[in-house]
Amino acid sequence: MEILLIEDDPAIRLSLAATLRDSGRDVDVARDGNEGMRQLRAHAYDLVISDVKMPGPDGFTILEYARRTRRSSDIILITGFGAIDDAVTAIKQRATDYLVKPFTPEDLLYCVEQVEARQRLNRETLRPQSDTELNRHGLVGSCAGIAYVREQIDAIGPSDAPVLITGESGTGKELVARALHGASARKDGPFVAINCASFPNTLLEAELFGHERGAFTGADRAREGRFAAASGGTLFLDEISEMEPACQAKLLRVLQERVYSPLGTNKCFELDARILSATNRSLRDLVEAREFREDLYYRVKVLTIELPPLREREGDLVPLCSHFLRKFAGPHSRLRVSAAAWTLLSEYSFPGNVRELEHAIQHGTVLAGASPSDEIQVQHLPSELRTTNLPPPEAAEPQILPLTSTVKAFERKQLLRAVALCGGNRTLAAKALGISRKNFWEKLRRQDI
Repeated sequence: MEILLIEDDPAIRLSLAATLRDSGRDVDVARDGNEGMRQLRAHAYDLVISDVKMPGPDGFTILEYARRTRRSSDIILITGFGAIDDAVTAIKQRATDYLVKPFTPEDLLYCVEQVEARQRLNRETLRPQSDTELNRHGLVGSCAGIAYVREQIDAIGPSDAPVLITGESGTGKELVARALHGASARKDGPFVAINCASFPNTLLEAELFGHERGAFTGADRAREGRFAAASGGTLFLDEISEMEPACQAKLLRVLQERVYSPLGTNKCFELDARILSATNRSLRDLVEAREFREDLYYRVKVLTIELPPLREREGDLVPLCSHFLRKFAGPHSRLRVSAAAWTLLSEYSFPGNVRELEHAIQHGTVLAGASPSDEIQVQHLPSELRTTNLPPPEAAEPQILPLTSTVKAFERKQLLRAVALCGGNRTLAAKALGISRKNFWEKLRRQDI
């Protein structure tokens, strides 16, 4: 990444340039606005970091020029302590981010890393996608956890042994089940999935085993069950933890004997399907609570694959967002993600994991496509991202700082950041910080904001 740093204070300029160079970035420096403008005209930088108040053209002039002539460049403005008007203006004029003096080297590097991630996302989205980039087994990402899951699929796939797939809701358990099916000798057979939580006990039994006509009230015709439908292939039992005890006992017998009988008949049929199961709950805990049969537990977890939650998949947000942008906007779309929208995406915890991220990108793509903009903006993302993404002060500051006046300065910085990111809407800023509107206004008054 090529960076232009424009700062008139020699001490700050040397310190910031050293921080950036020590982190492996290429940095050119300018001593004032005039020199900065000359260098901008001569070269297209990936990122411009500029002070707002300085001799010659100020930071907002630099921002306006870069937005006009260097659309691919990102701009971070440095504002003075307590300059709420500058912070809000920076966001409204589409600065990528801003830093309020005094800030730490960690603050600066975090902003730069955010810019690098978003630029990589937009480059990957515009670049044609190959099969190798999609990654083996359809699993997008390169973190250690996903790499290990791919290795397990390679090792476990050819086996016919039952597999228990665990992980939080939305992590992609059915995707892994389909990958296991595709890596097996049964890949040309059917893949049949059933959600055990979708049926009460009597109906789930009929769905699995099938039934003859008249087997129970409402059974006006014979019906093939999922065991038969999956013959020669794979049967995927999703949310197996929700299966009621009576059905657990009958499933156990089928797995032990490898035969089943449809309801209403004494005929036995051979089970010719591999059984894969999934749960977002701990079956071990359910066994200890006597809510799940221990003998069935050991039958379904001969082999186990655990999927990591999205919050633990460091570095995977960019390829996942890129994948979903291509999926929903089309392979030839020029749609990009704005700086403010990327901040929300990268700082949000995604309790719904990859499924929630997919829905967020789809939401943003649809709304951005209906607007004249070629970018997904903050207002295009789901409301839960816009109102809950700001981290609490304890998580936002990486250092343990001296108390007294530093505490007040830190609180002031967080208040300014919240107001700026919320476009000056103080009611929304209070909600994002997790405090009442009255408490927020009182803090503003005490800080003379």
